[in-house]
Amino acid sequence: MRFKVPELEYVRPDKPEVDFGYAAGSYMHRLLSDGGLSYEADVSALLVALGASHRHTVFVNVGANISYFPVLLGAVFGSRFEIHGFEPMPALHEMGVAGLLANGLVAESSAVALSSFVGTAEFHLSAQTDSSNSLNPTFRETKSVVEVEVSTLDEVFVRGVQSRSLADRLAGVGDSACLMVIDTESTEPDVLRGGSEMINRLRPHIVCEVLAGRTEARLQEIVDSHGYVPYRLTDDELVRQSSIVGDPTYSHRDWLFAPEELDTEIIRRYPVLVKAFQSTKVRNPSKKRPRSAAAAVARRLGLKR
Repeated sequence: MRFKVPELEYVRPDKPEVDFGYAAGSYMHRLLSDGGLSYEADVSALLVALGASHRHTVFVNVGANISYFPVLLGAVFGSRFEIHGFEPMPALHEMGVAGLLANGLVAESSAVALSSFVGTAEFHLSAQTDSSNSLNPTFRETKSVVEVEVSTLDEVFVRGVQSRSLADRLAGVGDSACLMVIDTESTEPDVLRGGSEMINRLRPHIVCEVLAGRTEARLQEIVDSHGYVPYRLTDDELVRQSSIVGDPTYSHRDWLFAPEELDTEIIRRYPVLVKAFQSTKVRNPSKKRPRSAAAAVARRLGLKR
């Protein structure tokens, strides 16, 4: 299942291809088969607009699932993006690693859940889809439970092994930035609580899922405490907001928490990029492709088709 990335003249002159065939057996594969790269086109558009504004970006994806965004952004930006993904569900993590390799990308991928503490915890595999697994036992009906390693953003990027090299790399590149996507099925506030020092030091742009009636109050407190600016993502524009209120229809769940007001060029590019991603379709959709090792893992663990 291959896609041509939309033409992005200010990023690279060609149209790179991305292959998500490695994710066969996952819920994400079904979404991509049905809608192409229109999946979360608003998030993809924002990440590309922000990434194109810097020579070097450290990208952190918490709740990476099949590594959709690491693969997409790696294809678009190449070595300009330093990618770190975190996905605790073993089969999805293996799929993500397989996908990065299949697309010729280099990235750090960790089978660790990020939260507000360091240790181990039960990770609840959803009976609904493999895209709604969570550390929160009450988020969805649980099909099964696996014990996973848990860490924090601060432990990894401030106090951990990667902290010194990350700080050095950001300091050594004049035009650099940190960009994050957090989608952990209702535990996003815990992830941010565990990254207070990282947020204060690196001031990343944070794309975060906001679930109506679940996480708004805690996210508002965190955003206010760091002096961040919230923007709501829609298909047409980035809407500056004073308060965080989730979309009750769940049509637009993602928000941007920005360390400062956005540059007008990013705001201008955003709707153009949304439409570009919405227009992508599967290349050669009828052509059968060989099953990957990651797909075999999915079948063994009973991931939804």
